[in-house]
Amino acid sequence: MELYRKPELYDTLFSWDPRVETEYIAEVLEWLLGKHLRGLRIVDLGCGTGRVARVLSTECGCYVLCLDISPEMCRYVKKYSRHNLLLDVVRCDIAYLPLRCEYFDLGLSLLATINHLPSISTVFQHFRDIARVLKRYGLYIVDGIYQGAKTCEEWEVSNDVKTYKVRWFTEAVNGFKAIDRVVIYLNDRVILSDTIELTYLSKDVATELVRNQIFKSTMFLKPFTLKELQEPRGRVFTVFMR
Repeated sequence: MELYRKPELYDTLFSWDPRVETEYIAEVLEWLLGKHLRGLRIVDLGCGTGRVARVLSTECGCYVLCLDISPEMCRYVKKYSRHNLLLDVVRCDIAYLPLRCEYFDLGLSLLATINHLPSISTVFQHFRDIARVLKRYGLYIVDGIYQGAKTCEEWEVSNDVKTYKVRWFTEAVNGFKAIDRVVIYLNDRVILSDTIELTYLSKDVATELVRNQIFKSTMFLKPFTLKELQEPRGRVFTVFMR
């Protein structure tokens, strides 16, 4: 997607406070394991511009390894984290992780990053690999889109001279496949319109990972809450325990 090659624009459009995410991550961690973030090793899969990773490292005292397939995003994170000794950046495909076994306490995949994997078999490969690099009882928190619901989000970002409007929606094609479309307006003029194919998650996929003993347990949460969902649809936070 063209937007992922424009990190400055991406950071402008997703300019909400990343502490919304980091505080929620801390809440889930304490709820399930009774742990705090400080001192943990975290891998951020599909880190984008590193908004969440920078807060986790500078304010929460975590070591964070940022992974992204976009060279533009990786350069951007490095540029703004040059003096941050608790943050590293590696460009790689998150389906195949060049990482040591049982090293990380926590894995994160936010903003539907996992849905950008090209097939359901690649999704399984990704989960097997992230399970390999997590410590025992490590958590993998996945913010993803599940089968069975359309999603549509619209928002506006303004400063003194520019007003951006974003329309981002996802609709099913068939089976595990969906289409992700984004249209970005600057002062009511379209400056970017793009489409990408997504792979839906499903409850069956998540439960199969537990059945095959790749993960010990899984739970589906309503976004930014601790409310469990029996039937995940649309945007869902899924927590896998190693």
